[in-house]
Amino acid sequence: VAPAAYTPMSAGSIPAQWAGYASPDHVAPVVGWLCSDRCATSGGIYHAGGGHVRRVQILEGPVHQLSDG
Repeated sequence: VAPAAYTPMSAGSIPAQWAGYASPDHVAPVVGWLCSDRCATSGGIYHAGGGHVRRVQILEGPVHQLSDG
């Protein structure tokens, strides 16, 4: 889980006015679902926060050998 939540650790980068919207309470249900018997997925990365959840995809480009300069 890649959370987006207002916590003491993120307070320096998220304005306090967003504390309610970005509450950790909006991330916890995603964690609960991933731990439940109803979850049939595994190995994913999920960005959760503000009442939304998205699956994250990591894409790779072409391979370049370091010796190619």
